[in-house]
Amino acid sequence: EEMLAKDDKNIIILCRLSEMYSMSPKKMKAVEYAERALKLKSTDGYTNKMLARTFYEVKHYPKAIEQYLIAFNTLPKDLDVAFKLGYCYRNINRHADAYNYFAKALSLDPTNGAKAFEAANSAYDASQYTQAIALYQQAENNKYFLSKAFYDNWALTCIEIKDYEKALYYYAKAKEYAPFDKDINLSIAEV
Repeated sequence: EEMLAKDDKNIIILCRLSEMYSMSPKKMKAVEYAERALKLKSTDGYTNKMLARTFYEVKHYPKAIEQYLIAFNTLPKDLDVAFKLGYCYRNINRHADAYNYFAKALSLDPTNGAKAFEAANSAYDASQYTQAIALYQQAENNKYFLSKAFYDNWALTCIEIKDYEKALYYYAKAKEYAPFDKDINLSIAEV
């Protein structure tokens, strides 16, 4: 802030302050600095990525999407931007867009199990069940953190395509991680 007092139009300082405040209890201070930075109309991918992160952290997803899209267009190989766009679109229930950006993020980082898992969840949300199953398999192959929730999601996808044998198989895998979970037992009984 002392640096900003000496150079109040320095977009890097404004962006850094907005980013730092967005991860503090002073969220509105983050928005104030971000709005000041936006008035400078930067086309630089890195500054827009910082501003997008600010709006993401304060849960202003439409504004985060605007900034992430600018960053995405100027930094198409960035490993984080498409992934964050997927989360933003998911948070505003635009499932097809979320899936598209998670898939782009995965194409840039194909061995990342977390990106495969999120792409699978978004494919499920977008009713693209065949793609979801392939992506859950990719996540498992890439050593994503296997858990009750992971296999539960996979089982739900199998139910959507009426592959009940596979659903039972994945519920059994989920049960290995939570053997006394009554919801899993109810799901198995229902299948």
